[in-house]
Amino acid sequence: MEVEKHALIATPIMDIDILRKIQSILIARSQKKLTVRLLLRFSETDFMTREVDPEVLRILALLLDEPNSRMEIGFLPNLSLTSMVLDGKKAIIATGDLSSDRLVNDITYGMMIAEDENVRTLNDDMMRLWKASTKVSSGDIIRYMGQIKERAQLRKTWQMTGNGPMASELSERIHLGAVVEPLGKDRQEPHLDETKKIMKELLLRAREAVGEGNIETALFYIEEGLNIEGDHPELLLEKGKILFGTGQYEKAIVCFDRVLDHDEENRDAWAYRGMSHHELNDPQEALCSYDQATDIDPQYYPVWIKKGIIMGKTKGREEDGLKCLEYALSQDPYNEEAWFNKAQILEQKLGRMEESILAYRSLLRINPNHVVGSFRLGLISYKKLKDVRKAKKYFDKVVETDPTHIHAWMFKSEIAERMDQDIASSIQYLENARKANPQASEILHRMIDVLLRNNKEFKRAVELGEELLRLRPKDPLALYICGLGALRLENDPGKALSLMKDSMKADPDNLRTIISISGILAENLDRADEAVDLLKKAIERKNDNPGLWMKLGKIYFDSLYDPGEAMKCFDMVTMLDENSSNGWYNKGMVLSRGFEKHQEGLKCLDRATRLEDSNHLAWHEKGRILVEEYDLVDDGLKCLRKALSIEPEDPDMLISIATAYRMRGDHDSAIGHLNRAISVDPTNINAHLGIAETYMAMKSPEKAHSSLTSALQVDPKNERVWLLKGEIFGQQNKPSKALECYKRVLRFNPDNRDAMSRKASVEVLL
Repeated sequence: MEVEKHALIATPIMDIDILRKIQSILIARSQKKLTVRLLLRFSETDFMTREVDPEVLRILALLLDEPNSRMEIGFLPNLSLTSMVLDGKKAIIATGDLSSDRLVNDITYGMMIAEDENVRTLNDDMMRLWKASTKVSSGDIIRYMGQIKERAQLRKTWQMTGNGPMASELSERIHLGAVVEPLGKDRQEPHLDETKKIMKELLLRAREAVGEGNIETALFYIEEGLNIEGDHPELLLEKGKILFGTGQYEKAIVCFDRVLDHDEENRDAWAYRGMSHHELNDPQEALCSYDQATDIDPQYYPVWIKKGIIMGKTKGREEDGLKCLEYALSQDPYNEEAWFNKAQILEQKLGRMEESILAYRSLLRINPNHVVGSFRLGLISYKKLKDVRKAKKYFDKVVETDPTHIHAWMFKSEIAERMDQDIASSIQYLENARKANPQASEILHRMIDVLLRNNKEFKRAVELGEELLRLRPKDPLALYICGLGALRLENDPGKALSLMKDSMKADPDNLRTIISISGILAENLDRADEAVDLLKKAIERKNDNPGLWMKLGKIYFDSLYDPGEAMKCFDMVTMLDENSSNGWYNKGMVLSRGFEKHQEGLKCLDRATRLEDSNHLAWHEKGRILVEEYDLVDDGLKCLRKALSIEPEDPDMLISIATAYRMRGDHDSAIGHLNRAISVDPTNINAHLGIAETYMAMKSPEKAHSSLTSALQVDPKNERVWLLKGEIFGQQNKPSKALECYKRVLRFNPDNRDAMSRKASVEVLL
């Protein structure tokens, strides 16, 4: 029932029941147009001594005459073989003939053969027998049946009567068809030739050695044989296969060519020659060899797969490649390699996504654990179909089957970060990838990017950067993150600048590095003019990048105090990206703080928060303007609380809220928020000053002094702290102590006008 195209059955005899079963199969599968060849003996001895019913011959004759039978019959009177070859792929050899009586009552043993070489050898012998057999018509069969029945009747009469003359008529057995010479007589078997016997033994030993992985031993046996017979085709073919298997493709081709010099019809030599050229990246020569192999044996589907792979990668021949693979699948519907390459061509070469998905799914039905098939379906689901649920399922299957598949882990990480906002899982998946391949720099790259992008575990990101730098000393990302570490963790802007410059040398177009370098120059090294020059040169190369304009505007406003130039930059940001929430925030800040245009500034800030409700800086600035410029404390507090809900650990936000509470007269709430700001950042001078100012408003000078003393522990030379301390001493009517505070300020900064004015005022009182 499994036969797809043709079967060749050899058996000395066959009874009516078996014939009817075969006929039923042909009828049931008439759509397949199967061909069944029967090679039979049916000698007179079979009918006389084995009690075979001669009527079986009538059934044979009827089958031959039936138009849709597609059954062919050949006779060999000296046939003693029972075997089947099914589609040239499987074979069965049995000890008994195909008759119901023998199959049921006798101990009959059969063996299935599926190895390509053994099936091919048996098929070759069977076809030789088939070609040598006598093909008869239905009329010949009916006449033979008549003769058999007549001889049976004569024999019966002779046995009953003992009539002598009949004996002479029965002395020769009759049969249908001509006797042929046995296969053994038309070939020189090894037992007839000592040299061939030796060759066969050496070949067997070589194959056993290959099976055990002893390649050198196998080659030794083959060379021994070739020393005896230098052009022995089987030894040369086996040597070529071994060389091919060890990657010595050019030497393998030499062996296959020597085989073909003596046997141009050697299918395997052509096939392996093609595969060798294929591995040497010579597709044209490979295709020529594959074509020769399929011309010799059109049903040898492994070569059709190889042809399909080459054509599928050749521009303009993708459809031909598909046809080759589909033919291979018609011969072997469960071939994983054919399904996978068909799916690859449909997906990556022809863009026929739906068909490729069906092909990948067929592959996974055959092998649910096919790693690459599952991975490709995961990619298609994620990138093309935007079906995250299915993508997760396929990537999960990949890492379940192969935990070392780093790219599946990396895509799982990307989905967790970008789709699920699950940063912890995203990082864990990358850690799993690192376990699989600790030296893979691309994993370290991804981990650093995830940590930086999400403001997570900065110290961990720097550690990974240092590890990446050990693996790749000139890696631009490693140099960049180590530079950030030197700045933020070591407070060493010089070292940070050096590392950042090395990063820029390695990748001159990395805008993130350029922006960071400009920030270090302007904010840490008081070299704002150099920062501006660097950014302007970058803008000359890439003037449509809003990030460069944004940084330039901040430097103009924060470091060079030039709100006009800053506004030009932020205008460019919002022109290039009208949905840039930060662009509108910076415009609003400059309008308010730089030009005192608070209403226009609020409009820009409103737009920033509409574009990005989580922009805490915009909410903060709106709250500050409402509180400090318009005295709308309640409205301002709403904005400030919104900002604080987004960024609860921002000390500047806490200080602004404290200022609003102080303006409202709620000094306890103000001090609570300022203390919280100090707990977040103990070095924040503004928080200490805010507490002092609040205690001054509460008429608690001693507590104000205490807060200022804490501030001086952070920055002993802070001029604002000493000025405020002097002011409090003045309110306490302690002019000498106030004078000492103002003198300290002038020692730090002789040009401080506030200190000079207040010093003069105090000196009058002394």
